[in-house]
Amino acid sequence: VPKTVKIQPKSPGDIYDTIKKEGFEFPVIFRQAGDHGGISTIRVEDETEQFYAFALDGRDYYLTQFVENAQDGIYAKYRLAVVDGEVFIRHVIFSDDWNIHSKSRKYMQMNNEYEREERKILKSFNSAIKPEIQVMIDAINKRLELDYFGMDCSIDKNMNLLVFEINANMNILTNKYGKNNDVFVKKVDMIKTALINMIERRSLS
Repeated sequence: VPKTVKIQPKSPGDIYDTIKKEGFEFPVIFRQAGDHGGISTIRVEDETEQFYAFALDGRDYYLTQFVENAQDGIYAKYRLAVVDGEVFIRHVIFSDDWNIHSKSRKYMQMNNEYEREERKILKSFNSAIKPEIQVMIDAINKRLELDYFGMDCSIDKNMNLLVFEINANMNILTNKYGKNNDVFVKKVDMIKTALINMIERRSLS
């Protein structure tokens, strides 16, 4: 998990002072707290960034240490859901840019091999990836003590996790794929079923 601190800057100087004080190394990710979908998120390469696009008025922002995670020049963001300690996969998005969000699927549409790779990962997740990462998921779940949460991360060839975000209100349960995309529908339905089963178990206990 990359180092992250919450700050309330009122000038670029406040940001750079925190970067130095906290021992960050450039590049550093800067984002406004509460924003999602890549909104208000930039990678600060050095001390020349002036943050003109941001209201530095004391509101909350995050600084996160950027960790290079591209494999063969391509970035991948896995979206996982953890329900009562069990991990499920929702999707994987590939891009040639580090800041991956739903709009990054345009890159996959222009490079169809990554759409095929996503389907391959979704189909093999339970047998090939889940057993390898479960011990890390268990540790995260124990620390958070949440019944349900989503996690965006990368998973490298050695099955190491690099966590981008963990959020109990992540966009997971909405099906945007349509009935024809069976593999995607199945993954969303599995997560919904696990949630329902957990709620029923808790209500009976």
